[in-house]
Amino acid sequence: MNIVGVPMLLDEQPAFELGLVSDYSQVELANLAASRRLLDRLDWWLVEDWAASDAFVAAGQAGKLLGAMLAAPALLDNIDHLASARSDVAWLSWCAIRDNVSATPLIRRLVEVCSSALQQAGVRRLMCLVQSVHWLTPHLRDLGFRRVDEVVTLVLRQTDWRADAPALRSPAAIYIRPAQASDMPAVLAVDNSAFEAPWRMSMQAFVRAWRVASVLLVAEYAGQVAGYVLATRLGNDAHIARLAVRPDQQGRGIGSALLHSALSRLLDDGAVQNVTLNTQASNAISLGLYRRFGFRPIRLRLRVMCLDLEGASRAPQTVGRLAGCHRYEERLDQEESARRG
Repeated sequence: MNIVGVPMLLDEQPAFELGLVSDYSQVELANLAASRRLLDRLDWWLVEDWAASDAFVAAGQAGKLLGAMLAAPALLDNIDHLASARSDVAWLSWCAIRDNVSATPLIRRLVEVCSSALQQAGVRRLMCLVQSVHWLTPHLRDLGFRRVDEVVTLVLRQTDWRADAPALRSPAAIYIRPAQASDMPAVLAVDNSAFEAPWRMSMQAFVRAWRVASVLLVAEYAGQVAGYVLATRLGNDAHIARLAVRPDQQGRGIGSALLHSALSRLLDDGAVQNVTLNTQASNAISLGLYRRFGFRPIRLRLRVMCLDLEGASRAPQTVGRLAGCHRYEERLDQEESARRG
């Protein structure tokens, strides 16, 4: 099949065909997912959940999957259809290239086709979370992706938890309780108002997160849901996956109250030894909050890479700096050089 005006048979050697993952069997997708060159940022999803999506582009040869790339809008009402996009930002959330196959031509064509399809759906930016040392990173840079921020991981160890610290006490006006199914619309509204466009959750993703949450609390202020926190747990480790407060209610201690309640449930009985969370390096307010609770950064950092699709379509071979995607790049380069000594 042809998609977004790109012919199926490409002029690369060896030749490969471009289509959708749905053109191939589940066995082929599973085999591709076992490749060493894999990026998986699906969070609450399995790759099989996206197998029928027209956002999941494939490169193959004689019925065999050579590579695939999933680039889906941050807010998508129906994961099978790009036309249901409600966001102008998309994430490159899954990519794999079969072992012993040249990655460069496949990735270039997959990005081109994904970008064209996303633009037709109203998407203007394609983003990706990737480590600085990762097989995909140099390919993204060569295609015009530029680092716009970093995601840092912080950890609080059970031995450092001080539940009675005066600085962590919550105002009496804030009521923290377990979330109920009837709270879902209000919680999702909090989420989408508190986070910038790239970081918002769709209803489908939120339902999945809700199902696997070990802690899911809401904060009521003046009789309304003003914030929420969601945490997952695996063995002795837990992760604060989401913490959000309505913008018009921020500054009242709601975030602190939610975090304190979640940590108390996770750490007070000693069953959880470590709690992690992530935030952007540019989010000074959140970093300050987490440090007050005893969280400390660990070495793992993820680059937030961005491709301006409008700029890329005007100059697809340009590797230069793209408009709207370089606010933090120079500062981050300097910080990374300093860390390396």
